[in-house]
Amino acid sequence: MAGIDTASKEQAARLTRINQGLGQLESVVRQNATYAGESASASDALSGQADQLRRIFERYHDSRDFSAPPLPEKQDPSPAVYNKGH
Repeated sequence: MAGIDTASKEQAARLTRINQGLGQLESVVRQNATYAGESASASDALSGQADQLRRIFERYHDSRDFSAPPLPEKQDPSPAVYNKGH
């Protein structure tokens, strides 16, 4: 009878450890689910901000006049200006 009592106590102790492990596993799974939800939210927010930034750049690009006339060429002063008194 003592052997059955000892085996029963050992089995109860193992089951307690298994239940504790399952509880910890459940906690980690819940935490990961929370992190996944937060990541999805952050991803949606960043996607929205990227779209907004893209629209701003498009408006900026569309409003720019890239067909501006070229700068005038630099002209050298004529030598006559420097030799006026001679």
